[in-house]
Amino acid sequence: MSGDDNIAGNEIRIRGLSLKVIQQLDEEAAKRKISRNQLLKSLIESFVVMPELQSLDEKYASLVKKLMVVIEKNTETLNRVTENLKYN
Repeated sequence: MSGDDNIAGNEIRIRGLSLKVIQQLDEEAAKRKISRNQLLKSLIESFVVMPELQSLDEKYASLVKKLMVVIEKNTETLNRVTENLKYN
């Protein structure tokens, strides 16, 4: 989502946060040298894309496991070929 999105009512208000939470948000924003709004926007956008990232991570892990099996089989085959070449 970009800042240029022109959706009616694209404003969110959060009521009832404790002063401590607001202070922690302000401290984090200051550390990052961004506004509180920019920090909150970043956190919310990250939260929204998190399931997609987790899905990609799971697919990547599955692919790595499959590739490891293939590499192990290729290594075994290469070792057998090398042994056969030694004795022939």
